[in-house]
Amino acid sequence: MKKILSIVLAAIMVLCIVTVGATPISDLEDQQSELEQEAQDYEDSIAQQEEDIALQEDEIAAVESDIIALNEDIAESRQIIADYDVEIAEKSDEIDALNQENEENMDALRERIRAIYMAGETSTLEIILGAKDFSDFVDRVQLLENLSDYDEQLVADIEAQLTLINTEMTELNDAKEAQQLEQDALDASLAELNDLLTEYEDELALKYDDLNATQEQLDANEAAQQALEDSIRDYYSSLQSSSSSGSSSGSSSSGSSGSSGSSGGSSQPPSTAGGSYVWPTPGIYYLTSKYYEPRTGRYHGGIDISGGGYMGSAVVAAASGTVIYTYNSCVHNWGKNGSCGCGGHYGNYVIIDHGGGKSTLYAHFSSCAVSVGDYVSAGQVIGYGGSTGRSSGAHLHFECRYYGERYDPMSEYPSL
Repeated sequence: MKKILSIVLAAIMVLCIVTVGATPISDLEDQQSELEQEAQDYEDSIAQQEEDIALQEDEIAAVESDIIALNEDIAESRQIIADYDVEIAEKSDEIDALNQENEENMDALRERIRAIYMAGETSTLEIILGAKDFSDFVDRVQLLENLSDYDEQLVADIEAQLTLINTEMTELNDAKEAQQLEQDALDASLAELNDLLTEYEDELALKYDDLNATQEQLDANEAAQQALEDSIRDYYSSLQSSSSSGSSSGSSSSGSSGSSGSSGGSSQPPSTAGGSYVWPTPGIYYLTSKYYEPRTGRYHGGIDISGGGYMGSAVVAAASGTVIYTYNSCVHNWGKNGSCGCGGHYGNYVIIDHGGGKSTLYAHFSSCAVSVGDYVSAGQVIGYGGSTGRSSGAHLHFECRYYGERYDPMSEYPSL
């Protein structure tokens, strides 16, 4: 659906452009500037969206890494709990065994007491006095003491073992409970991370949708720009055809071959173009950007000239001609990261038609010194250096065009 809407948008933009047969060239070039600015805005938006996507993907990778580490912690915690369960089971078996042993000892003691009772409730004194001699007496006393000590020690040992094991069992259960609480916290953290991961992935999907939509808008803009370029080329082609017809009728009687003319519809500058233009910034020759330098998704359509003292300095016409367009309403005369939106991305600018299909454009003026319709001579002041429009600092953006097609301005200055 988005792709269909993009195609419809492109078709509407192209239709609006190709139906401007009677539109002045200045309006066409103004539309061209606006489309270029729009394309730049789309490209800036795409760059920002790609940066946001990269950051989002980094955040997702970080959350996934945290989830992996947390799963390892949870697995370790579960193993610790399993080990506690084994130890608790072993202690429980020990307790059962000791209880069984203690019960057996108590049964033996009960049997012994019962046998004494059945023998006629014989007292300890009677057992001792019944001795045959002194040696027998000593043996009987010792036996009674040993039996008593043995029974007491046996019961005491078992009770001590039970106390120790019960203490260990309590400690194990406490440790297991604490570990379970820690695992519950880990499980809760894992659930939160999984929810966060889902949220980030949903946001990433939306960002990709936005990026694709912006790319489709840029594609539609490029289609509209191409249609506008065709319209401008047709304008200059018809202008060249009219000029050639007039030249042919005026020279037919003399048999002149009209060698100064060019082939109709040519999009290349004439081979004899070089060396005829005046440098537009007297005394300032430093190029901060050359022609056709790669930019984000496009190429630089002119040259940028700057240097010390450029701000406010005079800019002159490169050749004589008629001013066919000016924009002089931008007041944002300072360096900026983007565009202020004035004059497309050119800010204050001037276009001069030099005849023969050639024109020049001068952009980012602090102010223009000429108006549409003015005839200017080569070297005449047409504006003043500035940083309006899409400009990070004071400079002159200078373009040369031949029948609407940009070409390298430096071809007009072979000696530089």
